Amino acid sequence: MRTPVLLILAACLVTGCCSSVESSPATTDVSVIQIDLRNMNKPLPGIITAGQITPDQLEQLVQEGCRNFITLRQAHEGGTGWEEDQAKQLGARFVRIPVDGGDGLDLANTKKLDHALKESGGAATVVYCGSSNRVGALFA
Repeated sequence: MRTPVLLILAACLVTGCCSSVESSPATTDVSVIQIDLRNMNKPLPGIITAGQITPDQLEQLVQEGCRNFITLRQAHEGGTGWEEDQAKQLGARFVRIPVDGGDGLDLANTKKLDHALKESGGAATVVYCGSSNRVGALFA
């Protein structure tokens, strides 16, 4: 049973190493953004990772220059599902990649995240889930 999990993690690692996300220039320096987000990290230029954001935080992030939001939460998870409409109203891009916990940590979702990051056009991007655990796992 452990072998499939190890293979998936190894595949995710290889995919992450081959990604060109780091080479995309960001239009906003996210290192200066000081909004208090749950489990926030700034792992790459132009990218913020975090746990679930609130409507006020989404608005503040857009005001700070973030133009892309990627959630790894499923639309039926508590506290989510509102983001699409608010992002659209604020002129931001929103992508949902529904990762179903540990079962969703696979090569397909890693590729979807890589594609969504490349589609951001280098603009500042926030990638989040409930706690940022799924985010960290897919980035790894």
